[in-house]
Amino acid sequence: MKIVIIIELIIVFFIGSIFAGCASAPSNGSINNLNLASIQEQISAVNKYPACIESIENPCSEVQLIAVKQNSELIKYIENPAKEVQLIAVNEDPSTIIYIKNPDKEVQLIAIKHNTDLIRYIQNPDKEIQLISVNQDPSAIIYINNPERDVQLIAIKQNFELIKYIKNPIKEIQLIAIKQNPKLIEYIKNPDKDIQLIAVKQNANLIEYIENQDREVQLIAVNENPNLIEFIKNPDIQIQLIAVKKNPSLIKYIKDQNKEVQLVVIRQDATLIEHIDKPDKETQLIALKQNPELIRYIKTPDIEAQIIAVKHRAGLIEYIENPDKEVQFIAVKEDSGLIKYISNPDAEVQLSVFKQIYSKNKPKIFLISDKNIKLQTIDSNLNISNATSKLIKILSLTEHYGEDEYSFDSMLIAPNTAKNIYLPFRRSFIINSLEQKFNYGFTIVYEVEGSDKFHKINGIKSYKALEFIK
Repeated sequence: MKIVIIIELIIVFFIGSIFAGCASAPSNGSINNLNLASIQEQISAVNKYPACIESIENPCSEVQLIAVKQNSELIKYIENPAKEVQLIAVNEDPSTIIYIKNPDKEVQLIAIKHNTDLIRYIQNPDKEIQLISVNQDPSAIIYINNPERDVQLIAIKQNFELIKYIKNPIKEIQLIAIKQNPKLIEYIKNPDKDIQLIAVKQNANLIEYIENQDREVQLIAVNENPNLIEFIKNPDIQIQLIAVKKNPSLIKYIKDQNKEVQLVVIRQDATLIEHIDKPDKETQLIALKQNPELIRYIKTPDIEAQIIAVKHRAGLIEYIENPDKEVQFIAVKEDSGLIKYISNPDAEVQLSVFKQIYSKNKPKIFLISDKNIKLQTIDSNLNISNATSKLIKILSLTEHYGEDEYSFDSMLIAPNTAKNIYLPFRRSFIINSLEQKFNYGFTIVYEVEGSDKFHKINGIKSYKALEFIK
């Protein structure tokens, strides 16, 4: 008798612990208990505490039914609810379809008939579901990714504005919508020529919303309103001419301006050269003959154009990035102070202004050598190369710069190696004429290991003054 009582107490304690776990947020222990419990024990637990189904992995259909019959929202804790369970939940509360991953079609129908908005929670509704939804409420098409043709037609015939929510509407749908409201072309990605024509003939301004405009559509738009060339990406010459003949200032909206178009514009208003990216030489000359001050708007003016401008007013050289030598002379003869606007003045121009030039530069290329050693200037360094398999000792090394001489310390150059020596800037010397000549170079005395013979290279050369001007 005592044994029976003890067994009954153990059973009561076990079931009680299960119920206690379901009554509040279940602990890991209670979850494990329910998952390990028998189906009958799960049924008992869920009967008393329906929320316990959250703690059961893959509950059987009987357990699912008990929970959902008591609270339809509990279907959200069931990963793959049985059809019967889905039906009970959705009949009780259609919005519970949001918790069902792949609802049965019958379940979809119940939900949609109750509330068409619920189609948004159905991933790939079939045609019947789409039709029922859209027949009840055309705006339900908003939630259908790829609506069937018939579905599109039903929706658009009731409300043509809905085309804006259809990603790839069929042409038939496009025609219905555009005929009702041409502005809806804004919502059609790649309308064909027929659709474009219907829209633009009713309202030329709508070309702004068409990405790949047909040429005929462009012509209609620009003839109607030349300002619309602003919205045409690559207008051909004919379309450009139609626009600028009516309004020359429209050239600012044309990227690749044809020469013929440039000339039409400049002959009407020379100041518009400001809006021409790469004006042709003829275009430049026509503009500058009307107003030389316009040189400031030309990035790379032709030499002839530069001369027209600087002869008109020498100060205009300020707006010429790399003026020709002749242009530089014209400007500085008028006003020597204008040399400050020339980034890289020609040496002759500098001499004409300053009468003399102070230089610290050196010839760019210098090279001397014999069978053992080679000396070469590279930028601001002297590179000395030992071409032998023996050690070379440099006893004397002198840099000759004009009339000055600068000596370096003796040094060793390892076999088949090279050494770089930094050449500092020297005292500047005066150039009075480009015909002047100056000496530059190196003299070196060295000996090769194992030999008592001294070798000497005299590498002083005469250079024109221009070599010392950078």
